[in-house]
Amino acid sequence: MRRRKGTPKKRNVPSATTNSTASSTTTQNLAQNLTKFAELQRKVQAHLNTLVANLEVKSAKEYKRALEVKRVREAKLARETAKRAKEAKRGRGAKSARGAKSARGAKSARGVKSGRGAKNKRKVKNGRGANSGKGAKSARRAKRVRGAKRARGAKNARGAKRSRGAKNAKKAKIAEEEKSAEEEKKARKAAREAKIHADKVKEVVEKAKNETRALKLMEVVFEGLKEIKELRGAELNEAKRHLEQAFKEFGLCCGKYFDLYGFIKCGKCGKLFHEMCREMKWRQTGDTKNCECAKPQILLFKFKSNNIPMDDCATHMERKAKEFVEKWMRENGVNEEIIFRIRCFTSDQKTVEYGERTKKFHRNIPALYYVNRTILVFMDKGDDEILIFSLIATQYKNGPRAGLTSFSYLESVSYIQHSRLRTTVYNSVILAYYNYAKTINYHESHFWACPPVNGETYLFRGHPAWQGVIDQARLIEWYENLLSSDQAKEVIAGFKRHCDAPEGVDVYELINYLVSSDGFWTAAIEEELKDLGEDPDPEKLLENLRDWLKDENPTFYVEFYENRVATRFPREEDESKFVKIPFTASDKVFFQFQEDHNLDFSYEETAKQATAFIVNAIILALGENHLNLLRHASLPLASFSILHS
Repeated sequence: MRRRKGTPKKRNVPSATTNSTASSTTTQNLAQNLTKFAELQRKVQAHLNTLVANLEVKSAKEYKRALEVKRVREAKLARETAKRAKEAKRGRGAKSARGAKSARGAKSARGVKSGRGAKNKRKVKNGRGANSGKGAKSARRAKRVRGAKRARGAKNARGAKRSRGAKNAKKAKIAEEEKSAEEEKKARKAAREAKIHADKVKEVVEKAKNETRALKLMEVVFEGLKEIKELRGAELNEAKRHLEQAFKEFGLCCGKYFDLYGFIKCGKCGKLFHEMCREMKWRQTGDTKNCECAKPQILLFKFKSNNIPMDDCATHMERKAKEFVEKWMRENGVNEEIIFRIRCFTSDQKTVEYGERTKKFHRNIPALYYVNRTILVFMDKGDDEILIFSLIATQYKNGPRAGLTSFSYLESVSYIQHSRLRTTVYNSVILAYYNYAKTINYHESHFWACPPVNGETYLFRGHPAWQGVIDQARLIEWYENLLSSDQAKEVIAGFKRHCDAPEGVDVYELINYLVSSDGFWTAAIEEELKDLGEDPDPEKLLENLRDWLKDENPTFYVEFYENRVATRFPREEDESKFVKIPFTASDKVFFQFQEDHNLDFSYEETAKQATAFIVNAIILALGENHLNLLRHASLPLASFSILHS
């Protein structure tokens, strides 16, 4: 029906009933949310208080253990003191008895001697066998001397034996007392730490009470626990598991808290989720199984490292490393399953970059060429995998450094729980690389033991909270243990800590001998030139460098066993099998790749996602640049073409 001119348009005005219904629904939802949050608060408070109680119980137990260790030690000491006093008293009595007996014996001996003397006098006087009496007397005297000598020897031997026994017993006693004292000290320390941790968790509880939003509550709780650096163990793991379950039941995705990964709200179901959980398909369960927040948008296909082709280096290294690990596990009775894979990536030829002062001082310094070999170790973790170890080895094929390989950077993330097995895996990877380098006629390796400082990292963006930072002294000790191990003896001829630089050369020839990519001496030369000012004296620089060479520097010089066909230059490899990925060409570009894509190795879940992203990026790069390499991989071509599209 046409509206008459001047008549106002009719509008749909909601009735009072409609407004009342909407308001009622909103109020009801708000009440439900408040009730739900109150229940979350109650659970969080309960789990944190349980953690406090467990820590206080642990503190009491450790303190009680310290007292018990001390009581046992003191009781034993008291018994030994009483025993010594009793023995001393008995010894004084025996000494008195021996004195009386000796006196009686001496008196009897004098009587016997007088009797024998009188008898002998009578015999002599009567003239019967005077000479025979003298001979018999000499024989008896000699016999007595021999007997006394044997007795003294036996007595001395028994005394020496008793003395050694007493000395060993004393050492054992001292060692036992020291062990007991150390055990008491550790127990007291554990008790103090548990009490301190309990007090800090109480502070987290107080902060959590004041929060009125679930996301802020989650941040306060998990950041607060993370700040208690030394807090670890079964008590913390159990508490975190219960807390994560509580946040998950509230609707916060997996219930886990990650520093670098916030929540996204699903436009379809309205639930909050992590992008990482969506991409790793961890949300494809329950009521979110078919929702948009469960369908990956970046990692459309979940490839693994076994889809990456292997060059000769990776093939050789993986075989040797697994042999080393399996042998160690057999010899040490370790029955733990571990599956790992090694993949190698080779850069294009690079030129060593010298410092500005070095180039200015040594204008004719020769160009030094090398290639980087990035070695990545992936470990299976459930249905996923984690990149646990990265190593960049520098190889010099020609020039004055031909036949040398060095480690530019090496770093790991501690996701192998068994500490000795973890060390063995790392050692095996390094020795497997040395074994391969030896087969292609490399004859030595130099590297600089230089740990990260001031929180910096080389090859991983983020590390687990429990992973400590090793200092230089411990790092040097770690390398020394590695290179001295039985495994290493199969590969290397020996190693040393000082550099055998050539004698009788000028400073320029010495510089040519010492420099390498990111090497210790490259940095040392630049530092010396800086100290010597704008116009450095060559003789003074030579003298200073010679002094440096005499010191024990944080450097290692490893010599390989020679091959029968060894030559000065390394053997050419099959470059058609090289896997060349731009973002693995150096430490800087590899780390920058992680920065650009917000990858993080601080948590097991984020490490899995970061690894999956890196693997997929490698597969994608292979598709664009190296299609001919697909024949070496177990990667289905159909799947790859879908990913590439």
